[in-house]
Amino acid sequence: MHHITYGDIFIEDVKMYREEQLATKGFKAVFTIKKNENSDLAVEFIDQGFKTIICAADADKRGDKWVGHDFNHRFLDVLPDSVDPCGKNGEFHSF
Repeated sequence: MHHITYGDIFIEDVKMYREEQLATKGFKAVFTIKKNENSDLAVEFIDQGFKTIICAADADKRGDKWVGHDFNHRFLDVLPDSVDPCGKNGEFHSF
């Protein structure tokens, strides 16, 4: 059996969807991130030296200002309280 690893933050419906789709091809999904406090997870990601940039964002949440910026401590510092620090609710996506 082959495995595919995801770094998604634990979202049950996405997890189930991916497991179902992969199973049809004989793959097993492995989810490396479990339920964590997202602010801690975001800081840990940056502190461990990982790099990513914001590649898409919800324009209603100032997304036009975020796209192309590094996901770093400065980015986290300016996020409104209503935005999940990991973009879990679709506020932004990174690459």
